[in-house]
Amino acid sequence: MNYASQFSAIETAVTVEPEVTDKENITPDSFKHIEEYLKAWITDKQFTEPGITLDLLSRQFYTNRKYLSNYFNTVEKKTFRDWINELRIQEAQTLLKEHPEMTVSEIAHCTGFSTQSNFGRQFLKQTGFTPKAWRKRAE
Repeated sequence: MNYASQFSAIETAVTVEPEVTDKENITPDSFKHIEEYLKAWITDKQFTEPGITLDLLSRQFYTNRKYLSNYFNTVEKKTFRDWINELRIQEAQTLLKEHPEMTVSEIAHCTGFSTQSNFGRQFLKQTGFTPKAWRKRAE
């Protein structure tokens, strides 16, 4: 089998993300397509889907895990997990304020947390309050 000729036939179908490892080579446009995908993804509140991982998100954005991780570390200045938890807690704060009829457990589920205890830990870590205490303060 002539692998060289086979490769040239499919080479145009294969795209490789630029390697962004050297901070001196990062320009404002380095992650432009990632930012466009993220803007739409956040607008659609897809961050509330449970089980989102960096691997799943990189597949949705047609990129690789390392490149996407580099985006979060370089541009957002935080890990993917910290970033998504921040989005989820912000959404939870909105729900706590606007929907007093919802229980904390329902809000945890609606914002993508797998357990209420994890939700409570993350909420406390980011706000300094438990969800119930934050809700009382916000009233």
